[in-house]
Formats: sequence, C-alpha cells, structure tokens
Amino acid sequence: MNKMFLMSVMFLMVFSVAAGAQQAQTISSGGKVCLPEECPAGSIPVLTVKLIWKDLEASAGGTGREIIEEVVFKGMEGDREIKFYNARITPSFPRGRVSIDAKCEIKRGESVARTYETDRDNKNNPAPVSYEGAAKGGFSDLKIYLK
Repeated sequence: MNKMFLMSVMFLMVFSVAAGAQQAQTISSGGKVCLPEECPAGSIPVLTVKLIWKDLEASAGGTGREIIEEVVFKGMEGDREIKFYNARITPSFPRGRVSIDAKCEIKRGESVARTYETDRDNKNNPAPVSYEGAAKGGFSDLKIYLK
C-alpha cells in the first residue's frame, strides 16, 4: 500500500512538472491608436484591437496554430487618439510570434461612415515580436497609426 501511494505521488509530481513546463504567460497590451483625422461631430469612433499569437509551423516543431483575441473600445466625437488598455492574449505555448492589429469604425448612429485600418507602411507601427519579447513587455505603451 505504501509503495502504491509513493508511486502515485511521484507520477503526479512528474506530470505536474511536465504540464507546467509548457504553460505560457498572458501577454497584455495597451497604448494609443492615432486616427488620420479628427472624429467628426455627431460620430463616435469604435476601435477594435486584435492581439494575434501564431505558433511555429509544424516543420519547425510547432503546431501552426493561431489564436486571436479582440477587444473593443469607444472614443468620443472630436477624438484624434483613442487609448486602449488591458488587451490580453494567452498563447498555447511559450513560443511563436505575437502581433497587434487595429481597426476603427467611425459610426454615425448605427451606420458606419468611415473605416480606418492599421497603416502597414508606417514604420513607426509595432512589428510582430517573438513570444519572449512580448512577455517582457514588448507590447506595452504602444502607438498605432491608422489610415
């Protein structure tokens, strides 16, 4: 009986260590999104921020899996910058790359008057970073430009 108990405890310890070795840290992001022009009177900017984690490809020892988390923020008429905070993603594994994308719809009532998206040509926009870089705060205090 004692031997069986000891083996059970050892199995649980080994399993716990193995499971814990693959846990990834939740990555948080925050900052400002800059619109190309002021939000017109009578309109509200609705910002969608996406955090995207992409695992390594299967040929590189990963799964190729992708996880996308979206957070929505509302601004006010006259805004040229919209602050976002607490955008979070928890990757499946502590590897791969993390990127951020933003889109802002200028809404007048229920209809969308205009849509702005991340300016991919703007070199000041954050580039995708490794999981390690993102976990070390690589996605905090960002400034994202839309066009």
